[in-house]
Amino acid sequence: MADDRQAIGPLLTEISLTQSQRRTAIKPAPPGRDRTIDMHGVEDQIGFVLRLAKLAVFKDIFDTLNPFGLRPSDFSAMRVIAANPGLKQQDIGRQLGIKGPNLVGLVEELRRKKLVLRKVVPDDRRSYSLSLTKAGQDLLEKAEEAHQSHQARIAEALGDNDPVLFLNCLRNLTRLNGGASDPTD
Repeated sequence: MADDRQAIGPLLTEISLTQSQRRTAIKPAPPGRDRTIDMHGVEDQIGFVLRLAKLAVFKDIFDTLNPFGLRPSDFSAMRVIAANPGLKQQDIGRQLGIKGPNLVGLVEELRRKKLVLRKVVPDDRRSYSLSLTKAGQDLLEKAEEAHQSHQARIAEALGDNDPVLFLNCLRNLTRLNGGASDPTD
């Protein structure tokens, strides 16, 4: 973890400007906005910048998946189902961090679109196993191609920064969520 902290330094360089550097870096305000707002260091807080980054990435992924009628949660669930046909619905939800009621709605929507099949698990009649339909497989294949362009835009935005290191740092931050484990562990 210490190595992550040392190596993440270059990633934070752009957000760790001094107050005077920020003031000189600010472009002139557009008409009607003649006042420079002092953010009082908020712009240097990891949580704030992470929120802005999340908004930007989510806007891009929503725009990427929208032509396929998918949301990011649909796409993630379909990817996990495709890789693990027959996996129990609750196991998929647990791995993706989707709460039960939300997962039920998500699966029902995918079933309504005829993208997912849900079958009762023979040895546990309270559980359902999931698999993709042929239409689901075909749609996922097309969405995967578009997703690659989304991933390329993220890589471009990261520039020369190490994406594996950045991802590891983000995974470390997920552990702040009440000790929630990383699904890749």
